Amino acid sequence: MKKLFDRIINIIKSQLYTISLYTRKVAGTAVVFILARYLKVYDYGVYSSYSNIANYLLVIANLGFNEYILVSSGNNLKEVRLKQSYFITFAIIITLFYIIISSFFHMESLLVFQLILLKTLFDGVFFALILPYFQVAKQFNKIAVINIVYSIGIMAITTCLYIFKLSLVIFLALIVILGVVNFIQCSVGIRINYFLALFNLKKIYKFIDDKFKYFAFVSVILITQSQLYSVCISVFMPKEQAALFFAAFNIVSIIQLFAIAQIQQIMPKMVIQGCKELKKSIIDAQKILLFVFGGLIVFFIFGGKILLHIIYSKEYYLNAYPILIILSVINLTNIAGIYGCAVSAKGQQKQKMKIQIEILSVAVVAILLLYRFGMYGLICSFGISSTYSLIRYHFYCYKNLLNNN
Repeated sequence: MKKLFDRIINIIKSQLYTISLYTRKVAGTAVVFILARYLKVYDYGVYSSYSNIANYLLVIANLGFNEYILVSSGNNLKEVRLKQSYFITFAIIITLFYIIISSFFHMESLLVFQLILLKTLFDGVFFALILPYFQVAKQFNKIAVINIVYSIGIMAITTCLYIFKLSLVIFLALIVILGVVNFIQCSVGIRINYFLALFNLKKIYKFIDDKFKYFAFVSVILITQSQLYSVCISVFMPKEQAALFFAAFNIVSIIQLFAIAQIQQIMPKMVIQGCKELKKSIIDAQKILLFVFGGLIVFFIFGGKILLHIIYSKEYYLNAYPILIILSVINLTNIAGIYGCAVSAKGQQKQKMKIQIEILSVAVVAILLLYRFGMYGLICSFGISSTYSLIRYHFYCYKNLLNNN
């Protein structure tokens, strides 16, 4: 019995970082679902719309900086900390800039938007930028504990939201305070000197070479294409309609994590694989995704309304059923990511940039043509650009990467 217990403990220790990532994702997803049940439909639409806009705006705060820090610094912890100080300072300045600029725009709730910007900074951007230190120092268990404690804090605040009937502003303020405490704890713990970066901010350009700038440009195009339609819904659609969209979108986005995990798993192998092996890896991954996503479409068709009722409780969210079905079908086009992964693995970023510009152009044209049909027009525009992405990458890969001749 003791041996079995020790074995379980060892497994937990070896997989603690992976467990912590899932813990954070589960906590974040639970918060979204609980807020949907707790808030009025309009307020949930405001929260979801603002969160989507904030996530897109803060893309510029981390254009692959975390990967760049890791790759360019080798195993030099001092250099990692130096680069982190610059990039985290840059992220903070960008966030404060958005907060100031937002004051000049008419919004349903300016304070809520500004708090969501801060929440996004500490909850997403900071965690990504702080990770390279723990990777280089091989302190995965330490960052895992930080993740788990942060997740527990998030759930505790959400519980207080229910028990004490807190307002959305107070709830977000508590989340931001938790993020600030985590920020201070991590920064002091690994000895990052932000003052050095703040007074020498111009030196950040020394860390960015042409390859990185090129990579960042591709990242912006990719994210813009994938989020353009949801940002348009957030900005232009009535908040009650936006609430319906995000009720379905949040469910489908959880499923998309499976595709991301599959792509991350096969990319290291793709780098060294020849034509035949690469083709097999792509086909095998596609079969898995098609099986899982196809099965989920069938499940949503027959059980989607029940799922929406269980998660959100309000009858109004049953109107998200057709949106859930449409988004789950569009989700099938995520197999394009496998082709995109192969293109990156083979070092063809220049070609990938050209393809992404094409896809973004298709997305913009589709939105301009279909926006008059409201939310469903915008969703269909994403379906068109996603389908084009799948077809374009398919033919490119079979012509340039998977051709035995």
